[in-house]
Amino acid sequence: MGKPVDVELGGAEGLEVAGGGGGGGRCAGSCGAIGRAVSFRCVFVLLLAAGVLVPALFLLVPSRHEGYTSDDPDVLAAEIKVGFTLEKPVSFLTSHIDKLGNEIFEEIGVPNSKVSIVSLQPFTSKYSTNVVFGVLPDPKDASISLPALSVLRSSLIEMMLQHVNLSLTPSLFGHPSSFELMRFPGGITVIPSQPGSPWANTYPLFNFVLNNSIYQILGNLTELKDQLKLGLNLRSYEKIYLQFRNENGSSVEAPATVDASVLDGSSNLLPDRLKQLAQLITEPDARNLGLNHSVFGKVKGVQLSSYLQHKISDLSPSPSPSPSPSPSQSPSPSMPPSLLPFGSIPYLAPPAYMNPSRPPQAFPPFMEQTPLLYMF
Repeated sequence: MGKPVDVELGGAEGLEVAGGGGGGGRCAGSCGAIGRAVSFRCVFVLLLAAGVLVPALFLLVPSRHEGYTSDDPDVLAAEIKVGFTLEKPVSFLTSHIDKLGNEIFEEIGVPNSKVSIVSLQPFTSKYSTNVVFGVLPDPKDASISLPALSVLRSSLIEMMLQHVNLSLTPSLFGHPSSFELMRFPGGITVIPSQPGSPWANTYPLFNFVLNNSIYQILGNLTELKDQLKLGLNLRSYEKIYLQFRNENGSSVEAPATVDASVLDGSSNLLPDRLKQLAQLITEPDARNLGLNHSVFGKVKGVQLSSYLQHKISDLSPSPSPSPSPSPSQSPSPSMPPSLLPFGSIPYLAPPAYMNPSRPPQAFPPFMEQTPLLYMF
């Protein structure tokens, strides 16, 4: 009896297996259809993503062929060049280039000058433009006076330090940023904001050269002052003040010369303290004036100012005067001429009546009138 049961069970299992095999075939077909659908959807999504990303990449990476550069050689060779950034595309600014130049001139213009756009180049994106303009004599054969250049230099430095803004039509050009001087004849001196305007009442004590641009130094100004205070062993009440110079008139090109002064609160240092400071600055192992090489590089050309040298020279002990020769004195003890040894009688200048022009037998005036008295 067990055998038929086994056969039945086997048949049932066989049927079950067969049924399972049929279901598996249907499942495989369904999975194939789903796979084809999923593959199509993946390809579609990938194509859609590529269609979105590729234009975005073109927006972020400006084309090398975009931009504007003046074809006027005089504009390209302008001795005064300034740059700033506008959040506008190059194409838009190019179509308004004349108005842009006119508005810049209205802000900074000086007599016998004009403003011309040197270049418009994409900056961080297609919608950000680096603007470079030049200031040129107008008319061409004219010259900008020295007082006008001084006023222009001061205005541009104030804009660079963000003390004042370059005001353009906001609805058209937006707000300029990253204002930098690229070239100015005679160089520039930049004095960062410091309390008390110390440079009006003091002089630089020393200067040195850093292979950094003024722009880079201003970005690390607090660190620079802190490291100098430690390197020079300044006291807690002594304050250091800095100003920066570039001979080419650029705030974005290295090197920069740093002028430094130290005040005792708001007063000049005493002469003895100045001498200590001068010795510390000029000693051979000054250790880069305490500055970090990785941030500021190697300090070069350390020099004491003429003001400090003069103060130190005043402290130097003056050489003692050589003793003056004493006047000749008569022998001591004094003796009447009759008792002086032979040859020691001083010879006085002969009286007037012994002038060789008189006759040899002539007498002095008083002897011609007074009779001679003989005493025995």
